[in-house]
Amino acid sequence: MNEHRPEEGPAENAWWRAGLYQVAAEAFLQEPTDEQLKGQIASARSALQAESGWKLACEKELLAYLASLDENDEDLGRRVRSEYAELFVGPRPPLAPLYESLYHGRNRRLLSETTREVREFYERCGLAVVRKNRIPDDHVGYELEFMSKLYARLAEAHEANDEDQVQRWRSAQDAFLADHLGAWIPAWLERMRRTDATHYPAWAEFVVAFVAHDAEERGLHAHE
Repeated sequence: MNEHRPEEGPAENAWWRAGLYQVAAEAFLQEPTDEQLKGQIASARSALQAESGWKLACEKELLAYLASLDENDEDLGRRVRSEYAELFVGPRPPLAPLYESLYHGRNRRLLSETTREVREFYERCGLAVVRKNRIPDDHVGYELEFMSKLYARLAEAHEANDEDQVQRWRSAQDAFLADHLGAWIPAWLERMRRTDATHYPAWAEFVVAFVAHDAEERGLHAHE
């Protein structure tokens, strides 16, 4: 799970948030292997037992869900991967696709103006997705990973006492949360709530709650 701890200093706090965003990104970028699921279960149980591996209620709720899974269930991995396909991939039309452009913006279709805007935002910050031109840039995993990278840069700016860079990266985070990530993931979660799925809705509940907390900490308008 997140190896960083929510300490009080601004750099430590930024590293903690970078870690949470990265953990969330990895959950949606690809299906987990059986070994990865077992690792998540073990890490969640360890964090809960230590009573120091979480700070927010949404973290504890996700850890409690993961800790409740049976690592000896030989069918667990298959069920989780089947859920991933049904919700996000297909072959049937996915129930809760992973792309901002299908929920937000003027044209609710893939590779629309929204996708281009997200890519341009990444590029203005000197970043690009690894599989550029193969997976649309507005994939939720990439957007979460982007926030993680922005927080890493913010942490480095705090460590260097570079106030100009601190303001640069905070402004970028504010704009991306308000205009992109925070603007569409509640609708994405709502689609999952209308299904019989359990694993990925638990992760999405965490993502939406954590993003809402991040926005509230910044004084940004919370999207319903």
